Amino acid sequence: MKIEIHDRNTMNPTGVHEYAEKKVGKLNRYFHKDIEARVVMTKERAQQKCEITINVDGLYFRSTVGTTDMYASVDACVAHIERQIRKHRTKLEKRLKAIEPHEDYDLAVDDSDAFSVLRRKTFNMKPMTSEEAILQMQLLSHAFFMFRDSDSGGAVSVVYSRNDGGYGVISEA
Repeated sequence: MKIEIHDRNTMNPTGVHEYAEKKVGKLNRYFHKDIEARVVMTKERAQQKCEITINVDGLYFRSTVGTTDMYASVDACVAHIERQIRKHRTKLEKRLKAIEPHEDYDLAVDDSDAFSVLRRKTFNMKPMTSEEAILQMQLLSHAFFMFRDSDSGGAVSVVYSRNDGGYGVISEA
């Protein structure tokens, strides 16, 4: 497992980093291949926050927990991700068996003088159903998720949360 650890607004001792590597490394048993994990440790007021993001071939698991102790934050984060993995295990197993490498799709934004682009993101858009896209959106705690709709022949689509509690899908024609 490839683990990146970053500190923001804090300088944690090496022991905390080693502890986080050990705990996050145990999540590797749920996957058949090598995965990437990113751990971000921050200090905000009296809280020690830990955010863990795991990328498995375009599937993301994310958890953020803040407590008064960084060790407790790491433990809670890992436990939360473990619950996510168990909850969606059958869907993940089907998805991981069907994954094939695809091209990187660049989501370009027009750079004109009237607008300033603060952030650009590039990611692989894997073909998936709208149900799988909703699952990914929930796992990432986002309001929308862009994907290639396998039910519509690979059309670029966006699934989003509606104010009435449901979901919507926008697809290219």
